[in-house]
Amino acid sequence: DRVIGQTDLKSSAINSPSGAVGQPSATGLYNPIGVVVDNNGNLYVADAGNGRVVRFPAPFNQPAGQQATANLVLGQSSFTSFIQNASANSMHSPWGVALFADSSGNPLGGNLAVSDPTYNRVMLFKKQAGGDFTSGQSSYAVIGQSSFTATSAGNGPASFSSQIGRA
Repeated sequence: DRVIGQTDLKSSAINSPSGAVGQPSATGLYNPIGVVVDNNGNLYVADAGNGRVVRFPAPFNQPAGQQATANLVLGQSSFTSFIQNASANSMHSPWGVALFADSSGNPLGGNLAVSDPTYNRVMLFKKQAGGDFTSGQSSYAVIGQSSFTATSAGNGPASFSSQIGRA
């Protein structure tokens, strides 16, 4: 009875409503892969085709028939940007998303891990002092690479090579 990323249950456009590659928005998706729901019912989607993770605020509590609009983007500077260079605040093709405990032990209310297999890494995001993530924020740590700008596949104990699945 709900659809995320499209105007209705019968549509299948890339980056709805534009239908164009390279034109992301706060409502459309392009190759969504992984999802996770936090303890407030917010839906986080790994939008691989747009190099980002977007959050839809409690979409299952919204009125039926209304297109869901994201209120957070990670991995890009805005909902309409599409930058694919390795940095602390950009992703290439996020795949898996997972929530993990914050410093108070809240298991689904704290931090977010995102796997980015094209860049052979997992990025970790921490909620800001105000208690939430902010659009375009930088990752606070990277796993699988020596820096945020490194992308080489590795075979050592601290390296990844195209990991996929949940972060």
